[in-house]
Amino acid sequence: MPNGFPGGALAGRADVMDVMTFQDDAAWNREGRVPHQGTYNANPISARAGLVALKLVAETGITEAANRFAEALRNALNGVIHRQQVNWVVYGEFSVEAFDRLLRHVKEAGHLE
Repeated sequence: MPNGFPGGALAGRADVMDVMTFQDDAAWNREGRVPHQGTYNANPISARAGLVALKLVAETGITEAANRFAEALRNALNGVIHRQQVNWVVYGEFSVEAFDRLLRHVKEAGHLE
């Protein structure tokens, strides 16, 4: 939830996503284009919240801090699990590669100052 507002995203390769793009071709727009209806489409508050979140990710150490916190939480939970002798495990990783790629595209499009 971006700052308490509902939010959503649809992402994919350009050649896949382009089937939803309006063109200067009425026939394409009417018969060829794949429409995408969505509850959160064109919600300016959610869109702005998303850009602010991306800017925080791009310009601060928030991602690294979240990763450190998540690792500490996993370790603490695994400690409790071990002490309770429960046959469970808490695990996880974070890949910043997807964020880096998204941020690059957003910056190249001029959406982040």
